[in-house]
Amino acid sequence: MPLRDAAELVNYKRLVDASEDMEAQLRARSEELQARNRKVLDMMAGRDRFFRSVSHELRTPLTSIIGFAKLLLEDTNEPLSDNQRQLLKRVVDNSHKLLAMVSDLLDLSKIEAGRAEVNLDSVDLDEFISQVIGNLTPLAAGKGLSLRIDANGSLPRVCTDEQKLSHILVNLISNAIKFTEQGTVTVSGKAGRESFSISVKDTGIGIAEDEIDSIFSEFYQAQGKKTGERGSGLGLAISRKLAGLLGGRITVKSKPGSGSTFTIILPLIPKSAPPKPTD
Repeated sequence: MPLRDAAELVNYKRLVDASEDMEAQLRARSEELQARNRKVLDMMAGRDRFFRSVSHELRTPLTSIIGFAKLLLEDTNEPLSDNQRQLLKRVVDNSHKLLAMVSDLLDLSKIEAGRAEVNLDSVDLDEFISQVIGNLTPLAAGKGLSLRIDANGSLPRVCTDEQKLSHILVNLISNAIKFTEQGTVTVSGKAGRESFSISVKDTGIGIAEDEIDSIFSEFYQAQGKKTGERGSGLGLAISRKLAGLLGGRITVKSKPGSGSTFTIILPLIPKSAPPKPTD
């Protein structure tokens, strides 16, 4: 055999060996990634079951605590002292907060496990915004804030999941009230050819630029909050995920000391609804 042919044969064998070795490495890597993916999916499913179980176990006693505390507060046969009344009110308030946190954890678990179902329907935006604001006006009034609508009553009907949109808007308005000490929280709506938006603008403490990307993270607590108010750190994370489920997004503009504006942007008619989850 000529030397040239022998050298080419050796090179060819080397290439074949290298190719087979690379193929084996890729196959092993693929199997490793598949195993990791199965492990992650199992962990997510396990966490979902855990949250559902814990949520059920916590909801019942919390509801009982709230119910019995309210019965004591309303009992006219054995009136409470002022101090006892104040303590019981704190029990009720803190129980409501804990119950809300449990609900948030369950909602987050459902979304991440792909169990959140989207139910599209026709929604009158003007009526919808007015109803949400009406429900939250007492909360704003309790802090001496003005909660108002900046709209001309000409918003269209849209196709969306009203319950999930309400969840987002209530979260944004509640946050605005929570972190505003004086002034106004203004809700406005706008519609374009393919999308609509609802903005919540406040005159609160604002958010530092280096924190804006972090505020939508789960359990994140913004630094430098001077209001003394603290939440679970889940409201904005859930709101962003819900907006994504509805085919949209949430944007934020803010400056420390000058308030914040959060805007929900959603399609007038979603291109397609996510498939219904299966157990």
